[in-house]
Amino acid sequence: NSLLTVTDTLFERNAAAIYGGGMFWSGGMEITDCNITSNTALFGGGLFAVYSPETTITRSVVKYNRAAIPLPSDPNIIFDPNDPNSILVIDPNIVSVIGEGGGMFCFATPAVIRDTIIRHNYADTSGGGLYIAGNRSTAQITNCLITNNGAARDGGGISANWYARPVVSNCTFVTNAASGIAGEEGNTGLGGGLNVSYHAECFVTDSIFWDNYALKGHEMAVGTGFEHDPRMGTLEVQYCDVKNGKPDVSVPPGYEAYLIWGGGNINADPLFVDGALDGYYLSHLATGQPAQ
Repeated sequence: NSLLTVTDTLFERNAAAIYGGGMFWSGGMEITDCNITSNTALFGGGLFAVYSPETTITRSVVKYNRAAIPLPSDPNIIFDPNDPNSILVIDPNIVSVIGEGGGMFCFATPAVIRDTIIRHNYADTSGGGLYIAGNRSTAQITNCLITNNGAARDGGGISANWYARPVVSNCTFVTNAASGIAGEEGNTGLGGGLNVSYHAECFVTDSIFWDNYALKGHEMAVGTGFEHDPRMGTLEVQYCDVKNGKPDVSVPPGYEAYLIWGGGNINADPLFVDGALDGYYLSHLATGQPAQ
């Protein structure tokens, strides 16, 4: 029943054995004008939120975080670097399938994430920038720049799973990647910008997906999960600029109905130009640029 407000703060080069390298919370959290940088944990390299209905993140930067085991050498041991007595031995068969939410992991948390940059984060499995799961995760991701994130299996930018219902609006996804270097052969490398599976329902509007990469679905993917019993997600896309359009959204054969390709979608070069803060402004005649 707490509500903590954090402003103008830097969380940098921290590590947690399992949850939330930079910060972990269960309860209300307001994060404003903060930098969460170069942190590591198995779940939520930068941030981890669980059962937190009053979570908001605004005007912040989440970058260079990693969802992985914070280890010096032995892949079967994780530890808290601030506590030499804290050592946990993990089954190596489990180690190979974890590492979710490089920048942030939201579980059963209807977070509001807006006006935020999520970039250069990495997950050993899913959700390089952001991993969302849990049936109360009606997350709202609004006016965010999600770029240069990577995941070894799925969702280079965002991975939505397990009954989550995120709404993505006015966001830009550029050069995120799901490399496919982890996971089952033939069922990996899904959704460079966004992946939706395990009964999640994701609604995307007024957003740009450009130059993302994956083995299946460079820009987006909707799938059945990673077990052999189908657990399809649902993806609805409207009024978005998607490179190569619908063909660059991966859907398993026979499940085409789970991709709802709405009205207003286009495939047109967004003509990115450099601006005061980054290279993803849109070219505009009124600013003296040569194209609209």
